[in-house]
Amino acid sequence: GNVTVSTTGSTGTVQSVGITSNTLTSTGGPITTIGDINLEVIPGVYSYGVFSQSSNVAPAVINTIYEVPLDTTDSTNTANITLGGTGAMTVGIAGRLKFTATYNIHALVGSTVAVYVWFRKNGVDIAGSMQKLAPISPGNIDQTIAQEYIIDCAASDIITLAYASNNIGIVFEADAAQASPYVRPARSAFTITVTPVGA
Repeated sequence: GNVTVSTTGSTGTVQSVGITSNTLTSTGGPITTIGDINLEVIPGVYSYGVFSQSSNVAPAVINTIYEVPLDTTDSTNTANITLGGTGAMTVGIAGRLKFTATYNIHALVGSTVAVYVWFRKNGVDIAGSMQKLAPISPGNIDQTIAQEYIIDCAASDIITLAYASNNIGIVFEADAAQASPYVRPARSAFTITVTPVGA
């Protein structure tokens, strides 16, 4: 976060030095005596967000890479991580971020299916981030999967979630909210939660 250390000099002038939004600031001249020192921690500037895809997503062609088109910003520090028109997440300030993806897979065919899901940064695959889901069959018709990866991000980095399948007989499934016979909220096909884990 932002940190300010201040003291009152012999003339009554408040002298302080601190870091605010990665900028070193000082007031009242240098601190040359130690009096009452107040340490103030101000809520910092960091990236966080929750983004989702509210509709079904399915591969149109086997063994072809697709990027998940996120379409909803559920929660975010809008100055620091945003959702672009193509469904990609853009990081506003540098930092180490944890991306947690949850998604729901529904099998539509009788044969087994293998699905691969991984993260990308600026269009480049992130080594070690892939998760293989296999076999998926109608015996496991609805699975909810979670995977996460910590990514060191620079300002303006673009993060996406990619997937491919050896069969088009699967769908990443969303469910609409319902009011009857009981009220329940909607379920997104994909949800990605972004949290800071270090500088």
